[in-house]
Amino acid sequence: MLLLIPRIPRAVRRIDQKLNVTNATLTKVPFDLERWAKAASREYSNGLPQPYSDDPMQWIFHGYPCGSVVWGAAAKRTAGGPLRTDSTVLQVALARLLSYRWPAEQDTSMELADEQRDWAAGCDALLDHADADGIVCIPPVRGERPALERLQQLLAAAFGKHWHEGIPNRLLAAADGKGRQMLEEGLIERLEGAMRPFISEEAETINAPMRRERRWHYPTDAVREAVVNALAHRDWTRNEEVEVARYADMRIGWSSPAQGPCGTP
Repeated sequence: MLLLIPRIPRAVRRIDQKLNVTNATLTKVPFDLERWAKAASREYSNGLPQPYSDDPMQWIFHGYPCGSVVWGAAAKRTAGGPLRTDSTVLQVALARLLSYRWPAEQDTSMELADEQRDWAAGCDALLDHADADGIVCIPPVRGERPALERLQQLLAAAFGKHWHEGIPNRLLAAADGKGRQMLEEGLIERLEGAMRPFISEEAETINAPMRRERRWHYPTDAVREAVVNALAHRDWTRNEEVEVARYADMRIGWSSPAQGPCGTP
């Protein structure tokens, strides 16, 4: 069916040259039913496959960090694929650590390929690694292990017997090295450092130890807690950024995907 896609715009423009093409125009595009029925019978001799996807942005995603489902061209049916190590694995694992679950895991009536359903069912074995309140601190806090250690344990459970010391580096490489920098430097600390010039200022005079004292416009504990909340409660399945803004009246505002704008006076 992909062969048909490039022809659609040209066929539509032959019928209607307006920018706002209506649905009625699309129904007038010629479609060779006999030709494509034969193509479908060749490609899908065992029938059309049930829905499957390894894309965490899709509603039908199975939710397993490294699981994959592929189309077997020879067998003409879906099959379990190799364990993934692409850039989405860390994203999915972190979302699971924060207690996020995908709809396909919880909706048993959803139409899915058998392999897709198997991966979704396998997510139950990872539930013990999810944080109870959905808040995971970067450093160890109140008896909880640091986020990096917990994330590695979740990934090790997901990969099972295939886990080895080289996988973390492979996952970080897939994320273009950004993940390594965030984990080593500390995501919260990096964001706080970037905000420092906007939420504090140095004194004009130099004190006895020959240093300029820094005066904070906002309580540092409150700023840190707001940053942690914005990151912990965001929707990690959306490829959007957490935004921080300071307004003319000295308010600070955070905008977190799926959380909406929030701020502090």
